[in-house]
Amino acid sequence: MPSRVVFLSGQIGVATDGTTLGTFKEQAHQSIDNVEALLASVGMTTEHIARVVYYVTDAKYLTELSEVRQAWWNTGAAPSVTTLVVAALAAPDLMVEIEVTAVA
Repeated sequence: MPSRVVFLSGQIGVATDGTTLGTFKEQAHQSIDNVEALLASVGMTTEHIARVVYYVTDAKYLTELSEVRQAWWNTGAAPSVTTLVVAALAAPDLMVEIEVTAVA
């Protein structure tokens, strides 16, 4: 039975200085960096991720998302994944948002 469950909501492609990154892949990679940093802050790694939900603002990004996901999960089994195409995210320049559930 897991001793800890961590829910990470709304990781977006915004740099540490607050600027939104320009391309879909830049935003996706920054979102992943955010996830990894937050997991590390609670003593977890991507190996603890049980579920990921990706929100993208246009179906045209699905191929790029697939490429980013394959690079992220190249070292082991990928978690359960749901991908949703949504009309918009919290700001008009955001293209991707990642939500994660991790279990340790």
